[in-house]
Amino acid sequence: MGVADVLLKQHANAVVVSRWKLEEETIDIYLDFYRRVRQGTSLDVALTQAKRRFRAGSTRTGSAPSSGRHPFYWAGLTYVGPPGMVLYPVRRPPPFFWILLTIKILWVLVVWRQTASAKGGTANPNGVASKQPESVSPW
Repeated sequence: MGVADVLLKQHANAVVVSRWKLEEETIDIYLDFYRRVRQGTSLDVALTQAKRRFRAGSTRTGSAPSSGRHPFYWAGLTYVGPPGMVLYPVRRPPPFFWILLTIKILWVLVVWRQTASAKGGTANPNGVASKQPESVSPW
């Protein structure tokens, strides 16, 4: 019974474990993995992509050392859990939200214009209605 089994029995949904003690070079894999997870990528896909990037030599230092591409540095990291599990789903407002927001803004602008013109002034950029100066006759 390994650590992953214990954590899963204690109701953990998923676990990323290493099968052996890893070297410091693997920090790049973890950093890339967590960046991808925060962007909404599923855990299994994020780990696979992070490992592939590390093997290709793309790391935060610019390139992995030739020894860093050896499977010893990346093959020990394993995802245990259901496929496709996402911790941070990307939530975007539905399209009708933007339509309603646009209608609301237009409605506010129309009411503001009508209020300003009803007071006998024009709307200026400050949002304050200003009255037109009355013509003053010198006679």
